[in-house]
Amino acid sequence: MTTIKDPSLRAVATDGPRPVTRSRRVAKALEFHRETTESRRLYERTRLAVESERSEKIRSLKEAVKNGTYAPNLSIVAERLLGDLKQL
Repeated sequence: MTTIKDPSLRAVATDGPRPVTRSRRVAKALEFHRETTESRRLYERTRLAVESERSEKIRSLKEAVKNGTYAPNLSIVAERLLGDLKQL
């Protein structure tokens, strides 16, 4: 068991809110706001661009299937089927 000799380091029960200390002020100043960082803004811009491209690709594939003009690469289809069958 450790004995604390410095009385200023001992925990003291209080009824009210804790006083604002220097360390709490520093912590508040260094608080991290995820939504306001430049990397978060860049991530959101990139995510929206990728989603837009993806939805356009899916739309064009659906249209090609509907029109009967969709022609998948049969080699890739065969490879994936073979891989699925090997797992069984």
